[in-house]
Amino acid sequence: PETGIKCGSKPGDIVMDCFLGSGTSGFVALRLGRRFIGIDLLPANMKICERRFIRAIPSLAWELY
Repeated sequence: PETGIKCGSKPGDIVMDCFLGSGTSGFVALRLGRRFIGIDLLPANMKICERRFIRAIPSLAWELY
């Protein structure tokens, strides 16, 4: 997703992924200096992504909802 995020946004922009899955787009967006909103219909995917983000970036835990 890095190429698409770089082409379609600039640092500080908000990137939205409406098929969140495991959150890879979110990690890339954050690494590139973008903000991120993720949406998924499956609660299991949201939990997977939540655990992944908290493990990788504990300071973001309060921003996940």
